[in-house]
Amino acid sequence: MFNIFKRKKKDDGKISTISISTAATFVIRSNLDELKEKWPTMKDEILNYEDIFADIDEERVQYEFMLAAMGADILALFNLFPKTQADKLFNELLKLLGESAGKIFVDAVNDYYSVAMDAVNKTKHPFDYIASLLLHRLDVPESECGPLTMMGTTSAVSQMIGQWKWLHTSFTVAAS
Repeated sequence: MFNIFKRKKKDDGKISTISISTAATFVIRSNLDELKEKWPTMKDEILNYEDIFADIDEERVQYEFMLAAMGADILALFNLFPKTQADKLFNELLKLLGESAGKIFVDAVNDYYSVAMDAVNKTKHPFDYIASLLLHRLDVPESECGPLTMMGTTSAVSQMIGQWKWLHTSFTVAAS
């Protein structure tokens, strides 16, 4: 599928440097894997999940939560890497996501990242904004959700973040 490793071995034989494309590919694949693994727990976090999302295809709900987490995790990307490298990683992530899943996924990740940045700029909690956008994108009125449901939604999204941090601590991402 993807030529994912740009090999540079340390003495222990482990790969230490990866390309920007590999890093972006890792984040996408990791999110897909984590979604499968964590979805039952994420669902349990949301009070009245079955009532609130009853009329929505569960696969759509799952992907929406994943896209929300990817958008939120981009905040970390820009804090972990130098700006030019973070910009390249971000653009590569969107390019690969578009190639594999389409413009709708790219637009969603951009939207979630934008509302998260808006919240940070207003010194507000980004996950509150992300949860609101997630419900809006799924056509679920916030008025049907109580504060515990909103809190569960933010908690569910937060379970999937951290790929950029793990990648940053585990590998050196090549500059180009």
